[in-house]
Amino acid sequence: MILEYGTFINMLNTKLFEGSSVDLIKKIVTSPDRYVGLFRPTKPKTKLIQNITQSHEIKFGAALEDISEEYFKALGFEMLPKKISSLGN
Repeated sequence: MILEYGTFINMLNTKLFEGSSVDLIKKIVTSPDRYVGLFRPTKPKTKLIQNITQSHEIKFGAALEDISEEYFKALGFEMLPKKISSLGN
């Protein structure tokens, strides 16, 4: 086995769930207008659910990137920097 199942699960759980509740509460406190407002077409509960699910989708993609990187490292590949720039930079 190239990547242990426990390592895979740990990376996934860490990226997806670690600190997500705290981050959500901070967002609600600092920007309540994101969730309630006179012209907001969605109800606050719906907006919170949308925020949580979208956040998990993004974090899942980031977790898969990290897991893929570990997998390729285990196979002996050298990872290139993630920052992409144009020729002039």
